[in-house]
Amino acid sequence: MTTESSFDIYLGGDCWSVILGFFETKARILIGHINKEIYSSLRGSFTGEILNLCQTEIRDSGLLHFGNAYKIDLRGVYLTFGLKFLTNVNSIDLSFTKITDNKLVHLQNADEIKLDNCYSITDSGMKYLKNVKRIDLGLTKVTDIGMKYLSKVTQIKLTQTNMTDIGMKYLANVTDIDLSDTMITDNGLQYLSKVKRIILHHTSVTDIGLSFLTKVEHINLGECSHITDLGMDHLTEANEVILFGTNISDKGITKLINARMLELWDCPNITDSKRQKLQDMGLKIY
Repeated sequence: MTTESSFDIYLGGDCWSVILGFFETKARILIGHINKEIYSSLRGSFTGEILNLCQTEIRDSGLLHFGNAYKIDLRGVYLTFGLKFLTNVNSIDLSFTKITDNKLVHLQNADEIKLDNCYSITDSGMKYLKNVKRIDLGLTKVTDIGMKYLSKVTQIKLTQTNMTDIGMKYLANVTDIDLSDTMITDNGLQYLSKVKRIILHHTSVTDIGLSFLTKVEHINLGECSHITDLGMDHLTEANEVILFGTNISDKGITKLINARMLELWDCPNITDSKRQKLQDMGLKIY
């Protein structure tokens, strides 16, 4: 009398996808290699999932199974050809990888892409990302030229890039932007009238530039040495204002009538009595 292996029982692809979904990623892949029927269901088992693969030993061929995932974290993972399996992924984090411009052709359907610290990414790669809505390009080689492809972007991080005022004219739809440590000036801010959240840390913007940002709710002006009390007249709608390392005084702070959080460390012109008064009013002071 022979006993048939339970793994030879036909359940159908959809059933195996559901069953595999109860296992963690690594175990799921191991189980998937038991036979062809289960293996064929691996991809479906990851449909719509959020996966963190940055601390795994995943390699290019292994990405074959994750094409239907919703969001994938691949920070620091060594990749060569694997992105061709991820054309349907909605959100992907490739920060600290050695990805090159030509590989971005596989990510044209993504809404969100993080390429922070990807030193090989340049303007050439941006032509593949015309549909992206949220993108992190901090510490890449992207310049103003690449911005012309990103007109649909609403959220963008450009920290420590060679970005100037010229590139801002392509970002009229942006509502959230990080321009820390860039060459942005007052002239560039005129194109960002829709912005609700902006980080201008360590830039050369002045009070004049703030006149274009009257709708902001969160603004970071840390270490912006040209910002004075006069600029605070334009930030009356802001809820969170970061001003550490500036010359703002008690007079300027008083103008921030809608502020709920203020970051004021290393502001020598803010008195202790003013800080205490703000805290007594219920503001969060850092």
